[in-house]
Amino acid sequence: MQASPHFSAEQTTIDARLGHMRRCLAGLSIGDGLGRLIFTIPDLRLHRRVPDGTWCYSDDTRMALAIADNLARHGTVHQDELARQFAEDFLAQPERGYGAVAYYILHKIASGMHWREASTMVYSGRGSKGNGGAMRAPVVGAYFYDDLAMAVHESIKATEPTHAHPEGQAGAVAVAVAAALAVRVVLKHQPSQPAELFRQVIEHTPEGEVRRGLQRAAQLLDATPQQVGNELGTGVNVLAEDTVPLALWCALTTLHDYEEALWKTFNALQESEGDSDTLGAMVGGIVGLSAPDTVPPLWCDRVEPVNLDHGKK
Repeated sequence: MQASPHFSAEQTTIDARLGHMRRCLAGLSIGDGLGRLIFTIPDLRLHRRVPDGTWCYSDDTRMALAIADNLARHGTVHQDELARQFAEDFLAQPERGYGAVAYYILHKIASGMHWREASTMVYSGRGSKGNGGAMRAPVVGAYFYDDLAMAVHESIKATEPTHAHPEGQAGAVAVAVAAALAVRVVLKHQPSQPAELFRQVIEHTPEGEVRRGLQRAAQLLDATPQQVGNELGTGVNVLAEDTVPLALWCALTTLHDYEEALWKTFNALQESEGDSDTLGAMVGGIVGLSAPDTVPPLWCDRVEPVNLDHGKK
C-alpha cells in the first residue's frame, strides 16, 4: 500500500493537524451526545427536534479525546500511554456508557494488566470485533489527512489496546480513511463523489466482513436511509461490520451538510434500534471535517464542552 504524497509544508504543519482534530472532535461530540438522546427519546428523530439542556457525550468522545491528546503530544500513537489514559478515564467516569466488553478490558488494564493481554482475554482469545475502535477513529484520519497509509497504520495502533480482532481494527481503518478524505475534499485534493470516496475507503480496508459491508454500501448510493439500514445493519450487534458501513454511507453521501447527515443517520434506525450514539459519533466526526460551517450553532451550544488538552499532566 503506497503512502499518499504529502502536500505543501504549510498544509502539514502541526497547527493544521490540531485544527482538523478540533473540528473533528466538535462534530464527533455533537453526533455522540445527540445520538445518545435519540436512543432514549425516539420522537426526536421522527420530528427532527433536538432536546433542551446539555447533551452529555459518551465513552465515544471520551476515548476519541484521549487519542487526540496522545497525537497532539507525540505525533504518533503511543499505545502504552493511550491504554493507560483509556483506563484512567474509565475509572474516573465509568457511567459514560462503556460496553460490557470494554468495561472488562479497561478494568483489567486499570488493575495493572498489560493491554496486549487484556485485549485478548475476550472471545476465546480472538479479541473484540466491536465498533469501539471505529467510533474514535475519525480523529486519527483528521490528523493524518495527508497520508492515507499513515491513517491506516495509526488507526490500527489506536484500536489494538481494546480490539485485538482484525474486524474491529478494519472498522477503525475505514472510518479513519473516510475522515482523512473528508479533509482532502475541503482542501480540493480529493473529488467529493461518493462512489470515488467509497472506492478509496474500500481499497484501504482489510479483507473481511467490514470491507464486504462497504462494498454493499457503495452499491446503495440511491437508496433511502431506511433501506440502507435494513441492508447493512444499524449497530444492533455493536459490531464494526454492522455499524461502519451504514455510518460511512450516511457520511460520504452527505459530506456537504452536517445537520442533514446526522438526521439521515438517525432516520436509518428502526424503532430506535441501533447504536445511535456511535453512529452519530462516526458520522459527526467525518462530516464535521468536511462541512464545519453547516453545524447548527444551537447544537454547538448544547453539547458538553470538549477540550483537546484533556488528560494532560
